[in-house]
Parts: sequence; structure tokens; C-alpha cells
Amino acid sequence: MGLRGRPGPEGPSRDVLEFLSNPANYPVSIRFGRHRLSSNEKLMLASMFHS
Repeated sequence: MGLRGRPGPEGPSRDVLEFLSNPANYPVSIRFGRHRLSSNEKLMLASMFHS
């Protein structure tokens, strides 16, 4: 399981279905989102819209 894009304490190879089948893991909070833009990506976007 990952936490904010990083592997969790049990490592990245843990099976999702195995995790969800265990009642001790509930409640589960699942969040989806975009990663933060780097400085270079911000500059490229700003230059594309500036004209």
C-alpha cells in the first residue's frame, strides 16, 4: 500500500484484496489526486498561457 505515492511500512507488494478482506483495516480512507507540479513544470505552464 502506498501513502501519498510512497510505499507503506509493509512494502509496495501487499495485495489490495487481501488488505480489504481484513476487518481490522477498516475504516479505509482512499484519496486520489494529482502530484504537485515541479518548479520547471509551473514555468512551462505559465509560459504557454502568457501571450
